[in-house]
Amino acid sequence: MFLSSGLAAKSTTDNNPVELIAVPAGYYTRLIVANTGTSPGYIAIDLTAPAADNAWLYLEGGGIIGLDGLQIIGPTKVWLKRVPDGTDVTGVYAALY
Repeated sequence: MFLSSGLAAKSTTDNNPVELIAVPAGYYTRLIVANTGTSPGYIAIDLTAPAADNAWLYLEGGGIIGLDGLQIIGPTKVWLKRVPDGTDVTGVYAALY
């Protein structure tokens, strides 16, 4: 099964995490996140809104994260957040399959 964050890019508006993809029941092994903006941020995979102490992966401005060999069993969510008190992250897209 293939999922995407949609045609409209995702962005942050404050320090709170933004849902990048809502993952339905299923099994997924690959995640690709593209940041077409210039501001860095972080992504996380978690069922509920991730707390500050969750494992966040750094997403470079203009960068791409490609994770292969995952074992994501839905339902869960992929989250996006900006660097604390930093510039909003804009232009983020994701695909999961």
